[in-house]
Amino acid sequence: MKVILSHGKESSPQSTKILRLKERVIEYGHEVEVPDYREIPSPEDRAAHLLEHLNDKEIPTILVGSSMGAYISLVASARCEAPIRGLFLMAPAFYLSGYEVQNLNVPDCPVEIIHGWQDDVVPFQNAIRFSGEAKCRLLMVNDNHRLSNSIEEIDGRFVRFLKALA
Repeated sequence: MKVILSHGKESSPQSTKILRLKERVIEYGHEVEVPDYREIPSPEDRAAHLLEHLNDKEIPTILVGSSMGAYISLVASARCEAPIRGLFLMAPAFYLSGYEVQNLNVPDCPVEIIHGWQDDVVPFQNAIRFSGEAKCRLLMVNDNHRLSNSIEEIDGRFVRFLKALA
């Protein structure tokens, strides 16, 4: 199985969350990719770049994303032909102005969202709205957009998610 980790708008492939989850993917023996989107400002162009990593129709893939990375993971999952096994989304940048896709389609796979109550970048109501429409699992934590105080909880949830899909 392959896991693709997508960082957020102001982040990088070396962010704390991405590196921590990358360790877990390697620990469980899966292939991991961490595209670098820093030179690609547009969410739609980032989604197109991610689609280039989803060109193998035979390899089951888990998409993991933070903020804009969560948005592009969801958008790419609806456009790709690769079998998407699951989506693990942190502080997803859903329903924001400037993002082309507002009617978010959910693939037929498990989706888990973690969002902070004190997020001042993406309103927590957006995560609640999406999880209600998608009927997916949502964990609200006492944290802000970076979720830096929740890394242990994110790690534990991700490990359970990964094990369930392996």
